[in-house]
Amino acid sequence: MATNKSQLHNEVVSKVQEFCESNKMKAQTTTALMELLSSLLAPKKGGATSQNASYTDANGTVMHYCRFHQQFEPESDMVLSQGKNKGYCKASISIWNKRNSAIKAKEASIAQFIIASDIEAAKSASIELQDMKANLNEPSTYDYDSDWNAFRA
Repeated sequence: MATNKSQLHNEVVSKVQEFCESNKMKAQTTTALMELLSSLLAPKKGGATSQNASYTDANGTVMHYCRFHQQFEPESDMVLSQGKNKGYCKASISIWNKRNSAIKAKEASIAQFIIASDIEAAKSASIELQDMKANLNEPSTYDYDSDWNAFRA
């Protein structure tokens, strides 16, 4: 019997995986069901989605949850550190790094505007910077297909 939310999540996921395998459910159905379970039962850490949510699909592929794309992706596509899932895929962290670099460049340009006493340009750039920072970690601003196309280009 589960004594906390993590144990409950693990027990339910295990039972659902057994059910899917015993009933020879399609991998797509199993994936959708596991995503739903994780969104409903996955334990939270600091108020955020668990970065380590994972399962093995019917084909034996280990799938991990990408917090930016808000879906499960194969382990081969994920960023791992010492064998542990970091919570994001290679494509999404590539986009995140590019956005973060653009934020740093915008911050530098604001400093240059201030040094040059161009207050209006600094204000305008500051507004753009706020939008850029607001979108940096917002999952709705990431797109699986376009992120992977950009990563592979």
